[in-house]
Amino acid sequence: MTLTTLRELGLVGPLDTRFAEALARLAHTDDDAVLLGAALASRAISEGDVGVDLTRAATSLARRTDAPVPSLPAPDAWATALRAVPDLVRTPADKRPAPLVLDGTDLYLERTWAYQDRLASLVRTRLAEPNRPVDAARLADLLRQLDFGDPKAALQLRAAITATYRGFAMVAGGPGTGKTAVVVKLLALLQTLETERTRRPLRIRLAAPTGKAAARMSESIRMRAEEWIPASLRTGLDVQASTIHRMLGWAGRSRFRHCAEDPLPLDLLIVDEASMVDLPLMTKLLDAVPPGARILLLGDPDQLASVEIGSVFADLCAACSGPVSSTLRDAWVAAGCDPSGREAAGAEPAAGDALTILTYTWRFQAGIEELAQQVNAGDGPGALAVLMRADLPDVAIVPLERSTEGALAQVEAAVLEPYLAVAKASTPTEALDLLRSLRVLGAHRAGVLGVDSLNAHLEARVRQQLGVPPEVDWYAGRPVMITKNDHDLKLYNGDVGVVLGSPDDPNSLRVWFETARKGEPRAVPPALLPEHETVFVTTVHKSQGSEYAHVVLVLPREVSPLVTRELLYTGVTRASARVTVLGPEEVWVAGVEARIERMSRLAGMCR
Repeated sequence: MTLTTLRELGLVGPLDTRFAEALARLAHTDDDAVLLGAALASRAISEGDVGVDLTRAATSLARRTDAPVPSLPAPDAWATALRAVPDLVRTPADKRPAPLVLDGTDLYLERTWAYQDRLASLVRTRLAEPNRPVDAARLADLLRQLDFGDPKAALQLRAAITATYRGFAMVAGGPGTGKTAVVVKLLALLQTLETERTRRPLRIRLAAPTGKAAARMSESIRMRAEEWIPASLRTGLDVQASTIHRMLGWAGRSRFRHCAEDPLPLDLLIVDEASMVDLPLMTKLLDAVPPGARILLLGDPDQLASVEIGSVFADLCAACSGPVSSTLRDAWVAAGCDPSGREAAGAEPAAGDALTILTYTWRFQAGIEELAQQVNAGDGPGALAVLMRADLPDVAIVPLERSTEGALAQVEAAVLEPYLAVAKASTPTEALDLLRSLRVLGAHRAGVLGVDSLNAHLEARVRQQLGVPPEVDWYAGRPVMITKNDHDLKLYNGDVGVVLGSPDDPNSLRVWFETARKGEPRAVPPALLPEHETVFVTTVHKSQGSEYAHVVLVLPREVSPLVTRELLYTGVTRASARVTVLGPEEVWVAGVEARIERMSRLAGMCR
């Protein structure tokens, strides 16, 4: 039996098998094709896929194992066998309840199909809305006050104008491309225009998928508003971001207080780090936004997608990558924006109206920017050549020794001295600056070069060098990452602090965390910390949204399906000044050429 073989190979799990067998009993069938389809549709969720494409199922399974994969049914015959069990399988046109949905040769669990279908419907409705009424002359005047004059900010200007006219908009771009600048200036634009038009301020909500991202969003907007926005236009901009779950009112078991029947009380929703939002959560979020409210999504479609199912932001960017309406292009021109580079369609709203892609990077050194571009292009040899160029001192690759001891010694040689310097810092501010200047990122969590092993090794060496006994938990220089949100303490999953004595009392150890005000860290007694872990090394996934001067990216010694283009791009773009890759050249090349291909039909359904 094919299903038994797949389970023995680890390609489906015990729960997938039991799910398939339970459905087969309900339908009184023993058809191997039906059992196999049900198990793979269940397994798809664990792989981050929305469903299973029967035409590519064999190829997908073969990529996940070195063992021979048993033959699968021909896709058309497989689909015919599934349609022959109407108690288990329905088509999209058939509205009766059934545990599985078959759309051509795509098979879904009913729940995941419903999320994809609902989100596509919500987005299509938003994309079809006409332009919002805008006083073009007043908009042009405000844009001049907000200083978009730098030619390198031309796409930021376009994004701000687009989001003023369109009720649903997305701004895509990598780190340092100016997404925060767009948000801050757009808030000033929309708040001023709305207040002048209706005599009441916009109700604004800011949200992000994690507590860390939400806190960073609030702090960035507050700081940049003081720096970039004239005092006369700052009214109503002091808005606190929250997690999406907290904003929707998490009620447990995928239920939220706010939904289509009880929508969020807002006029404008801005979501940061949208690439980290999975399909079910994005569906529930857009469902809870009242008709007429504006939505702006910000993210980087090239970085790692959500941990859960789907690649929603990348799919939406793909759906909106086409021409723009002539109406929107005319609005760009009227506001002093160059419309070149975007083909015009007719006067009616077009899907392309929603999307602006920011391309100019303000953050990176030349080598990091070129490296990120080569990685995104999927050019493994080209990306390796960039790492090996002598004229680009900000990027480098160091092959690892074959022995475990030798490889660990290489990692230690690259980072031990900077970590010891953190412990010897004279002030918490200096310690945090030093800690932020370097971060070791691991591609794997398990294994001899995985995050867990590297963390243990580096901590042991730091303790040894500092003379810290094994029984002592808290010592100066220990980096700590929060792993569970604590809203009372304003500490969030992913926040990193450092243990150090107070300037007034060096022997009284505290855990110090950065705040929005540079040079004014805050101290938390170790006993009050929420769940946490020592963090000399972290995963690339955990580093999303963070920035470090120097990133040391440690690869496994063998080619791995976990090392992909998206993971390498995310790791590389955490650095602002220097990237060092520790790993075999062949692992780097194979990773750049390997993509995460999640099964999703959202992009096509939104058009």
